[in-house]
Amino acid sequence: MNVSPGQLVVTYETEANRVYSAVSTDGGATFNGYTRLDSTVPNPESGSIDVRPVVDGTGNLWVVWHEEGLGMNFLMIRHSDNGGLSYGPVYRVNRDLPPGGRYSGFVLESPLDALPGVAFVGFLGDRDSHNRDGLVNAFDLNDFDRDQSPTMEDCDDENPNIFPGATEICGNGIDEDCTGADLPCAAELVVDLGAGGGLYSYFDNTSWHFLQSRSPDSVTIADLDGDGFGELVADLGAAVGIRIYTPEDGWRDLHGLSPEQMASGDLDGNGQDELIVDFGSGLGLALYALYNGSQWRRLHGISPETMVAGDMDGNGKDELIVDFGSGSGRGIYVYYNDAYWNRLHASSPEEIVVGDVDGNGEDDLIVDFGPESSPKLVESLHGS
Repeated sequence: MNVSPGQLVVTYETEANRVYSAVSTDGGATFNGYTRLDSTVPNPESGSIDVRPVVDGTGNLWVVWHEEGLGMNFLMIRHSDNGGLSYGPVYRVNRDLPPGGRYSGFVLESPLDALPGVAFVGFLGDRDSHNRDGLVNAFDLNDFDRDQSPTMEDCDDENPNIFPGATEICGNGIDEDCTGADLPCAAELVVDLGAGGGLYSYFDNTSWHFLQSRSPDSVTIADLDGDGFGELVADLGAAVGIRIYTPEDGWRDLHGLSPEQMASGDLDGNGQDELIVDFGSGLGLALYALYNGSQWRRLHGISPETMVAGDMDGNGKDELIVDFGSGSGRGIYVYYNDAYWNRLHASSPEEIVVGDVDGNGEDDLIVDFGPESSPKLVESLHGS
């Protein structure tokens, strides 16, 4: 079949029911090898038959065949935009069969002869029979997944749930509406109303939800399972310990001890936050981190005065910044790359916070050393 002036493509099936294509760019005088179009791993229990090419005269070539065996009964298709010199991936055309139907043949038509905008039409019944039982499926050149969004505008034309204007689900890592990025979820406000009121959250900026009658000693938010949604972690005191809340599962116990303080950050850079817990010095536990939502690991034997987490070197791993208090060998230390401690300053501050003040992608450390000194900004891990 001529796909363009001087370019000829031959498609064929072998005795082993495999589909191949060969191309000549000199009108058929020579052919530059062959390309297997169906599975590259021979399977003696299945076969690819009834191969049929269709061209549009501008270099576009579609090769369609019937795949049967091992319970399969599909129309398969591969497209080439350069007349068969190379091909895109294999697609299954007949995605939906009529109830109780079995695909046993097909008719392929060019776009001019088929439905408007449709390249191929498949029918139940034998390929050469005029007794066709009904339409099986249609393959639309301009909208493969048939979600009413043209291929040139659709960011995933193989998924009918993804197209411009689709409902976007926040925080799932999928760009359903083709805006170029997933929609971040709006933050929920968590409010502790004290011993007489309990714990509430303000969901979706629309309504208040009751979470817990007990007023927690402290709370933090951490995405412990890496699903893009933060879990609420609450220290409910010595009688309860640490519990985790999600809207799907409610509350569950995490640890029986009530900590001195908690923080969170992705210390190992795997997309899951670690929960950093200071259990205090009374039991000899001190500083621990919960990895992968299930594994506790000791980070240090001294209980810190305060601690925060942030990515100070911009490598995707949060550093843990702690104030070990005043005294010989103490002060501010940084635990970075989830590997080792580095002393940053010998003085114990009143307060430390982190944030990307200069917008360079690296968190900065802001330190208040008390009334005798003005606040200091540490612009990087090795800054001053």
